Amino acid sequence: MLTKKNLLGFGFIGLATLALTGCVASAPVTVPTTAPTTPSTAVTAEAATSALPECEGSATPSAALTEGPYYVAGDFVRSDITEGQSGMPMSLTIQVVDSACNPIPNARVDIWHVNALGQYSQVTDPKEGCAECGDLTFLRGTQTSDSAGNVTFQTIFPGWYPGRTVHIHVKVWQGDQEVLTSQFFVSQSDADSVYATAGYEGTQDTTNEQDRIAQGAGEGLAALTLTNTFSNGSDRAEVRLVLG
Repeated sequence: MLTKKNLLGFGFIGLATLALTGCVASAPVTVPTTAPTTPSTAVTAEAATSALPECEGSATPSAALTEGPYYVAGDFVRSDITEGQSGMPMSLTIQVVDSACNPIPNARVDIWHVNALGQYSQVTDPKEGCAECGDLTFLRGTQTSDSAGNVTFQTIFPGWYPGRTVHIHVKVWQGDQEVLTSQFFVSQSDADSVYATAGYEGTQDTTNEQDRIAQGAGEGLAALTLTNTFSNGSDRAEVRLVLG
């Protein structure tokens, strides 16, 4: 498990100080769980038709952003990462391409994010974790991209914690080489819609415009913002990562 006292002992920690300074208040210490949920068949059926804009000719490489303090290297190879966490089911598809828009197969994609109450698994600090979270691995996963450059995770729409906007961490590897670390974001309207439903902590206290990490993406922020399609109480989310 991770604590803030031992963060520097992990080799995968990037700009930990940058991420930690945004954490300014305590989150609840209970871990919400329900029976594992999956996206509705209506959402799944739509997955063949992408809502992402076409990538043709060339694309700007995705902005690199801080890893934050809570990356954990582990055996999290799986497509369903919910582990029974309650929240709006999200089917998240990430496409990995190069700057010429060619799909990149066999790229390893790691993601991790908080639950509906703003808590990370493997973290016991009460600001972004909980006492029970240290031995849990919810909402962490790894997939390898297919011939179209795609990976898909079954997860939940992430919650938030004080001082940060809504975000999902992502790290991409080719072979043993880490080639991109970044974060995904959501639009304010999408966040407002989801946070009006049961189980979430209400409206986030920090928007994309107020979040210095999100703003660090500059003009690349839009490309890191999920395209969400809501249907029957579920979310089909898509985003594209461009490796330079």
